[in-house]
Amino acid sequence: MFDAVAASPTLADAADGLFMTEVKEYLGAGRVQTKLLVDGGFIKPMFPKRPELDHLFRRRDLDTFLTRLFADAVPVAEPDEDMVDIQRAVKKVCCSTAEILDLVLGRKLAWVGRRRDAHGFSALLVRVSEVRDRTRGSMDGCTTARAVEKVMRTNSAVVRKLIDLGFLQTTTIVSPLNRCPVNVIREADLEAFRAEHVTLFEAMATTGIHFRQIQKRLTALGIEPQIRREEVGAAFYRRSDLARI
Repeated sequence: MFDAVAASPTLADAADGLFMTEVKEYLGAGRVQTKLLVDGGFIKPMFPKRPELDHLFRRRDLDTFLTRLFADAVPVAEPDEDMVDIQRAVKKVCCSTAEILDLVLGRKLAWVGRRRDAHGFSALLVRVSEVRDRTRGSMDGCTTARAVEKVMRTNSAVVRKLIDLGFLQTTTIVSPLNRCPVNVIREADLEAFRAEHVTLFEAMATTGIHFRQIQKRLTALGIEPQIRREEVGAAFYRRSDLARI
């Protein structure tokens, strides 16, 4: 038994609700895109905690989603090459549907269009150039292993060993060129490493003293490298130790 009056709104929503197979037609989205909308939380079932009922959606929730999606959308009769639907934008920019929808719903795009000859979700248009610009990763504050080689006057094998042994930390970001994951080294981490460590070749460039003479003086003082050649393929000394010569 339950209170019929209190439950009447829920019962009305359920009676007017749409099943998953009906939602894709109602939204004008394909099966895959509809699932992406559900998985991304853009549309939510009436009973998310009841697996046997999670395929029932309120019609008004779907209407609200479409209203938000097309707010400020410009009607378009003949899209140009830069105007594409979400599915094509995903392929052209190499991003996700969720990323583009977050931009649209968050009003972070300067232009959103609506095809006159299409229905619902499939009618939504975005500019490829703008989406690419908005989703492009950034290398700000980061550098590549290749660049580290040049800065430290060493080779790729040495840099790789420094990374593998944890002397240099890497992090994964989205490449601004192809949006693929790429491992980079934060410039702050590199500077912290270089503030403490130096190779003899680097020391030679700053002191003007040949690296063999520097090594000879260090040996005479009993100073050993902090990171040995046997470990990474090159010897790294403490900068503070070099100040003693």
